[in-house]
Amino acid sequence: MVYVNVTIQGQIDSKSLWEDVKDYDVNVTDMIQFTAVYGKVSMYDSMFIIDICRKYGDITTEVTSI
Repeated sequence: MVYVNVTIQGQIDSKSLWEDVKDYDVNVTDMIQFTAVYGKVSMYDSMFIIDICRKYGDITTEVTSI
């Protein structure tokens, strides 16, 4: 398991993002200036989550082992 934290800059359609990542059991928080996607997932799933987030804009990603 790893902890993934992805920050997407700017305003995005966070509801659509939630629909895309909800099956991975991660959190999505829309802070207007950026949107955060975070939670505990497998290393394998983290790659899919990051790829999905890239579709929504410029991202910053942090993956840490737990």
